[in-house]
Amino acid sequence: MKKNLVTIAVILMFALTIFSGCTEQQSTKTNTNNGVPLGSLDMFSVDSTGGQFSVLQNTVEVNVYEGSVSEPVNITVESIANPASDSSQAMLSCYEFGPEGLTFERPIDVNLHYNLDDIPQGVEETALKVYVLNGNSWEPIG
Repeated sequence: MKKNLVTIAVILMFALTIFSGCTEQQSTKTNTNNGVPLGSLDMFSVDSTGGQFSVLQNTVEVNVYEGSVSEPVNITVESIANPASDSSQAMLSCYEFGPEGLTFERPIDVNLHYNLDDIPQGVEETALKVYVLNGNSWEPIG
């Protein structure tokens, strides 16, 4: 049976998000995403043997376990601008994963790295959360 929990996260967008009124911090970071130029696209190929991959200047690491995919596939990761329309959220980084519709037979791991200096003053690192875009709304994931 295919695992859909990870599929939602992989085909949509990941964002490290903080709850605060940090729109000024957000607006000053329009040309990079955690030091990676916006619009940067990276790709890796994986087959049924799985593998570990690091993309976008090591800001995103993906571990695909053996048997997660049944045939070779090219997975893309793109650094994108903050698509949040909710001004109560400020994003440290945001990534779009493809191809759209990809599912995995087994869950995979995705690690997102960020710079501690990018966290606005007064915000604790423990307040950071990972969200996935589901339709038009951001939903936190565990």
